[in-house]
Amino acid sequence: GIFRDVYILKRPEAHIHDFTVTTSLDDTLSSANINITITKINGTFLVKYRLIDPNGKIVAEDFTDRKLISLTVENPLLWNAETPYLYTLLLETDKEIIPCLVGLREIKVVDNGTLLLNNKHIVFHGVNRHDSCPINGPAVTREHIIRDMELMKQHNINAIRTSHYPNSPYFTELCDRYGFYVIDEADLEANGPCTLYGRDNFFSALAMDKQFEESWIDRVERLYSRDKNRSSVIMWSIG
Repeated sequence: GIFRDVYILKRPEAHIHDFTVTTSLDDTLSSANINITITKINGTFLVKYRLIDPNGKIVAEDFTDRKLISLTVENPLLWNAETPYLYTLLLETDKEIIPCLVGLREIKVVDNGTLLLNNKHIVFHGVNRHDSCPINGPAVTREHIIRDMELMKQHNINAIRTSHYPNSPYFTELCDRYGFYVIDEADLEANGPCTLYGRDNFFSALAMDKQFEESWIDRVERLYSRDKNRSSVIMWSIG
C-alpha cells in the first residue's frame, strides 16, 4: 500500500526545475566555496538568491539570470556530526521561494582509503536503520524518526546506513539538523539470485544483466536527485 506522503504541488509555468549545491573548503579551512547550479523551465527569468548564516546574518544576496551561482564564505561555520551548523539558502522567483539548508563541509579520500571530513579523520559509530515503526509499520512519522535520533545520540551513535532503501524524504534533512553521517542506500536489494541458485557468488547476477539496467539506473538516479543537496550524506550505497 501507500505508506508515505502523497500530495499535489502547483508550480508556476516558468520555474526552477532543479538545483545542485556543492561546497568546498580551502586548505586552511578559513573560507568556503558554494556553487549552485540551476536548471530552469520555460524562460530566462531572474532568480534572487540569499545565503543566511546559522546566526541569522545575511552573508550574500543578489539577483542573477545565470545558471551557476558561486559564493565565498569567509571564516565559515563548518558542518559535522558534533556541530551541525547549517546555512539557509533561499532561491526566489517572482512567484515562489525555495529554501535549502546547506552545511559547509568537504569530503576527501586520501592515502590508503582514509576518509577525511573538513581535513580531519573521522570515525563512524554507526547503525543500520530501517524505516519501521512497531505501531505503524513502514508509515513512520517525523516524530518517530526524531525519537530514533534522540536514542542514537544518547548512545553516542554518529552514523546511519539506510538499509536497504531510501528512508523517508525528510530523514536526511533531519540528519542534517541533528548531526549524523549518512550512508544513503538505493533500493537495489539483490539477494534473490543467491537464494535461487544457492550460492553467494550470484549477488551480481541482476547488476550484470542488461535486462535490468534501465530499472537499476533509475533507482540510483532517483536516490541521488532527491538527496544530493543533503550535507549529512557522505557516502552512497548503490548496490
